[in-house]
Amino acid sequence: MYNFFRKDCDRYIPVSEDDIKRIENTLGIVFPDVLRKYYLEYNGKYINTVDIPMADTDMGDITGIAEILPLTSDDEFNVECIKKKELNEPNDKWVGHLRIRTNLIPLAINEGGDIYYWDSDDGKVYISFNADEDENGMEIPYYVCSSVDEMFRLMNKACE
Repeated sequence: MYNFFRKDCDRYIPVSEDDIKRIENTLGIVFPDVLRKYYLEYNGKYINTVDIPMADTDMGDITGIAEILPLTSDDEFNVECIKKKELNEPNDKWVGHLRIRTNLIPLAINEGGDIYYWDSDDGKVYISFNADEDENGMEIPYYVCSSVDEMFRLMNKACE
């Protein structure tokens, strides 16, 4: 059981193994087991904002995670936007398009709307700050931790 869920919330967005497989096939990726399990059991459940240590110390010592983005069968996880290297920010908290690498899969957001990504190539977790782009207009990802499993472990530890 995860310690970072809000106790007053029973929100859950049902997603099936077939939904996950369809999205994986469309994107040409395989979600890590811990993320697949999270989607199947807790998808969309609200969490407490959690501060975890950030591995990329040039960006600060801690980073906050306010929401784990749900995988949904109806919007297909912004699949088309990801394939076009553009992502409409979930929940419409701000307007605009991000240009991201196709191997970066949106995972979570902080309170400022910055997006955490799971890198389907190296398995690590990164954050991209809205204002930081490279010379080609691509979002610059900053290393957070070694895996989704590590991120969940750090979130759990912060809530103990």
